[in-house]
Amino acid sequence: MYIESVAIESFGSYKNFSCSFDSGVNIIEGPNEAGKTTLGAFIKFIFYGLGRKAGQNSALSEARRFRSWENDIAAGSLTFVSNGKRYRIERSLRPAAKVNSGETLKIIDLSNGSECFKGEHPGRLFFGVEEDAFAQSAYVGQADGGKVNGKTVSAAIENMLFSGDETVSTTAAQKKLDDARAILKYKVRRGGKIHDLEDRLEALLRRRETARSDNKVLIAKESEKKELTKRFEIEKDELSKLEKQLLRATEREKLARFEYYDRLCEVASEKSREKAEFLEKTANGEFLPSEQYAHRLETLDTTLGYLDTQAKQNDDDIAALGDGKMTSGDRAFIKKVNEDGGIEALKAGAANHLARRKKNFTFGMILCIIGVIALAFAIYSFVTAGSTGPALAALGVSIALLAVSVLMAVYSFSHLGKYRDILERYGVLSIEEIDERFTASSRREYLQSVDDEKMNSFSEKRKKIDAETEKAEGEARELLEKWGRQYSSRESVRKTAREAREAIKALSELAAEESKAQSARDAFVTTLDGYDREQIVKFLDESRECGDIEEGKETAYKLDFDRRSVENGELGDEIRLIELDIARLSATAEDPTLLSDEISRLTAEKEQYEICHDAYMLAHTTISAAVEKLRTEVSPRLAMYASNIMSRQTGGKYGQLGVDENLSLAFGVDSSGIGNIVTREIDYLSEGTKDLAYVSLRLALVALLFSKDKPPMIFDESFARLDDKRLENTFGVLDEVAKGGIQIFIFTSQTRDAKIMEKVGKAKHIML
Repeated sequence: MYIESVAIESFGSYKNFSCSFDSGVNIIEGPNEAGKTTLGAFIKFIFYGLGRKAGQNSALSEARRFRSWENDIAAGSLTFVSNGKRYRIERSLRPAAKVNSGETLKIIDLSNGSECFKGEHPGRLFFGVEEDAFAQSAYVGQADGGKVNGKTVSAAIENMLFSGDETVSTTAAQKKLDDARAILKYKVRRGGKIHDLEDRLEALLRRRETARSDNKVLIAKESEKKELTKRFEIEKDELSKLEKQLLRATEREKLARFEYYDRLCEVASEKSREKAEFLEKTANGEFLPSEQYAHRLETLDTTLGYLDTQAKQNDDDIAALGDGKMTSGDRAFIKKVNEDGGIEALKAGAANHLARRKKNFTFGMILCIIGVIALAFAIYSFVTAGSTGPALAALGVSIALLAVSVLMAVYSFSHLGKYRDILERYGVLSIEEIDERFTASSRREYLQSVDDEKMNSFSEKRKKIDAETEKAEGEARELLEKWGRQYSSRESVRKTAREAREAIKALSELAAEESKAQSARDAFVTTLDGYDREQIVKFLDESRECGDIEEGKETAYKLDFDRRSVENGELGDEIRLIELDIARLSATAEDPTLLSDEISRLTAEKEQYEICHDAYMLAHTTISAAVEKLRTEVSPRLAMYASNIMSRQTGGKYGQLGVDENLSLAFGVDSSGIGNIVTREIDYLSEGTKDLAYVSLRLALVALLFSKDKPPMIFDESFARLDDKRLENTFGVLDEVAKGGIQIFIFTSQTRDAKIMEKVGKAKHIML
């Protein structure tokens, strides 16, 4: 398998980081603190999660060390190819205070985008080993220097080779077999189930002999018990029949209660039906008259009545005004006066004519008197003196004065004529009559204006009354139409309001009757709690053959039942006393047949345990031999594979590595050059050479340990102590391993690694 890419949401110092890889060798280069170890730990995190215990070389657990420094979250995904199929693993670890807290894990099949292998552990699923075995083989961390925990890995190898499952422990299996064998039979002293059965068999044989002699005493008691029991059972059957009859009487009473409840239900249903029929008959569609509806109709009826009264009163008020107090003559008279300048001007003109007539007439009379006097003087003068100058002058003056007086009289009569023309124009005898008629007409005109104002007021009031009446009638019409009624007059409103009241009352009475019937039904149903009608009917049907007690005699039968029950109880007590005697005898006089059966059973059980004991011994011996054989075969295989790799890395200088059952390393060297191989512990080697030895062992372990899919191998600063030549040899080995299907990750801070790798093979170079 190989990893295509990683996408880190949050992990250690990384945040929103992604990177793709080659299926072969990948060199990830970066300075110290660049995140190389963190990136390798992320790959292990995806497959195995983060440990919550501190490591041997760190006071911090992986969970604390690699959670994001910013948000305390470890989350991301990894895309890889396994057995030709592409998958993506998504894993997150969030603190309890975060949304979606806890650890989540998904394995996505990228061929269809669906989640697969739910509940599976990715490391065990794809690599077939636990985290410790993976870390001790394919994951060469920076802190462990490449060393291997032999106890952990050797046990995993042993289990894998023996059972095909790294989690199945042969040691545990051997211990379970030995523990099971010890339960059956101890090795060094008497004990175990087999010995216990032997002791029990001896005791049972002795008890069986005693039981055969004691068993005869029980026969008489058993016979007496049988006779009494027969009588007891007969009476018990009779009592059972009588009890059923009494129970049938009780159940019949219960059934009667159910029947009464049925009648209550019928009454309630009938009331509900009557109410429903009334609603259907009364309602207009979904509309049903309510208290507010009736009240509004009554209010409208009152309003319309009030408006009718107001309209009638208004009409009466208008009628009371008549056709007005001002006549057409009054209007013509006032118009004529106004055309003549008004009453005051008319009065002033009339008075002026009278005054000027009087003045002219008076002046004319004075002139006439003077003229007469002058004429008399002239006549006297003519008579006395003859035609003298004074006489002539007096005559002339008198003639002039008389002429003027005549003119003045004529003029005064013209003013009188004008005055009379005024009176004649108005058809009166005096100007005072004109004044009186004008005053009277003006008074009537004033009264007429007052009536006109009242008429206007009454007209406006009538308009308002008509508008309010129209509005009220419109609302009444709408309300009546809601209930399917037609508005024709105020009487239709009153009638509809009355019908609404009657409907509301009837509906209220029906609802009350329905509620009363339902309450009676619901109250009675509580008395049926705990009763099962079907069971009652079923019981009465099934117990029909028992017959029924005559009605009214239940009490007598109950007393008889109680008496016979007491008597049968006493008979039962007598039987129990006999049973106690039998029990006491049975305590000392065992059943020899049962003892014989127990002896046979224990004998068979002992034989079965002896067979199991022999099988456990054989299985333990077989597994021990098989494990020993595997151990002797595994170490040479690891040594051979590791030696080959070591030889290639050191240019043939160190061609022999030894690996014991705990995966401790040793090396062989021909110091004299004559084929005399000397074996030494690995600690004799330099640090760089020891690194090569452990790398060789790791490669050998991956080849031997992983049975499902070869995991990628991660080397974190594993080659820093190698010289260029050995590094080139090592990279050559890793290049061949990569071509064999194992993906290689080399995390390094050395710039030489990528350059040397270019000499031996292809590698993807990634800079952090």
